[in-house]
Amino acid sequence: MAETYPAPQPEGENPFWATLRQPRVVLILLAVWEVIGALTEFFTSSGLFVNLHGRELDGALGGRALGWEAIPLAVLYLYCARDPERYHRVFWLALIEQAAAIVANVYHWGAGDFSFESVVIPAGVAAGLADSTRARYFVAMREAVLAGNETVALPVGTLMLTREWSDWRNGDWWWIQSVYVPPEHRRQGVFAALYRHVEESARETAGVIGLRLYVERDNAAAQRTYQTLGMVDAGYKIFEAPLREPDA
Repeated sequence: MAETYPAPQPEGENPFWATLRQPRVVLILLAVWEVIGALTEFFTSSGLFVNLHGRELDGALGGRALGWEAIPLAVLYLYCARDPERYHRVFWLALIEQAAAIVANVYHWGAGDFSFESVVIPAGVAAGLADSTRARYFVAMREAVLAGNETVALPVGTLMLTREWSDWRNGDWWWIQSVYVPPEHRRQGVFAALYRHVEESARETAGVIGLRLYVERDNAAAQRTYQTLGMVDAGYKIFEAPLREPDA
């Protein structure tokens, strides 16, 4: 009997090219990215994605803010992700569209039209959304009545959740980060609602030992809010040693 040998396995492939070979995954990720672009319409005053300087838009997603063209694209990408082989032309057009956006952003960044942070932060959010082991995002929504008595849900606040393993406690700390509530929605219980939701989820998740966050020393208003919710000063100071610039 002839002996059989397992086929040789290819050496580790570059993650970028490995992902590109999965058009369904790429289309879903691009759809998520388009949704991020659409959400910037509601957070233009935050400076996270789009900065308003007078009447000029600034930011990595500034060109797509205040417009809804991202939503049809997201719907199209999700629809085509069901059968990427059939809609392969849409897949390649999506890649071309994103490549053009990246080139435009790099050009404007080099021209000094927007800051390094306005490029890095959207990329960081996209990476967090694509990998739940890195971060989870929660968005508070509020119903609003438009013309014709049509009711829609609008985002009014957000936070990011990450995990830290504690060998001393044999469990996970959940860190609340990247909290933002637009000025017009502050002092209305938006963060409290987000916090209570995260707190309830933490209590229902095995192995979670508590919630943590860090706050600027001079931000007395935020500290009072956290204390009202039952959090206490843990007595630590944060030290850091940056090793490299973040990837754009």
